[in-house]
Amino acid sequence: MLFYFYFFKQLHALGLKLGIYQNVGQTTCMGFPGSLNHLKVDAETFIDWGVDMIKMDGCLIEPDNDFYTNSYVKFGRYLNRSSKPIVYSCSWPYYQIHHTELVIDFKKLAQTCNLWRTYHDITAHWELILDTIDFCGDNQRILTKYVGPGHWNDPDMVTIKCPIFSYNNILKQLYYLIYYYLATYWSS
Repeated sequence: MLFYFYFFKQLHALGLKLGIYQNVGQTTCMGFPGSLNHLKVDAETFIDWGVDMIKMDGCLIEPDNDFYTNSYVKFGRYLNRSSKPIVYSCSWPYYQIHHTELVIDFKKLAQTCNLWRTYHDITAHWELILDTIDFCGDNQRILTKYVGPGHWNDPDMVTIKCPIFSYNNILKQLYYLIYYYLATYWSS
């Protein structure tokens, strides 16, 4: 563990920020150990390492409203015990929206997380990008009610060097403009 501390310290000395991926379940989406039953110790470890952002996923878990809400809120409370600001990215609404009929408590979500996933993983397929844009547009009233400084929607990663964009710079610029708009300014 000491290695991580010094390695991450060197990254910060270079002016870089450190983000880490974890899952509230037994394992991550790729099968690595998750934080289930270790939320407090993992939060304290990430704080000790100087992590700047944590992406907390929720895959491979039987959809359960109480489990998602309680696990993410608990982990957020552990992070907030630190005086160091840490960006906290939550996936709990994604799993509730797309895998259950459960209603998300967006007020609690905005009090707990800085950003939250709203749709499927984006890949190098224009159709999936359009699906994401359509989903956000169709659910604007729900998704934007609690968007504001310090808490916002996350329509997923920005695809850079994507084959469908490499030949058409206008399409690329349009995509980034729409992505930015969906993620930050749709709060009316």
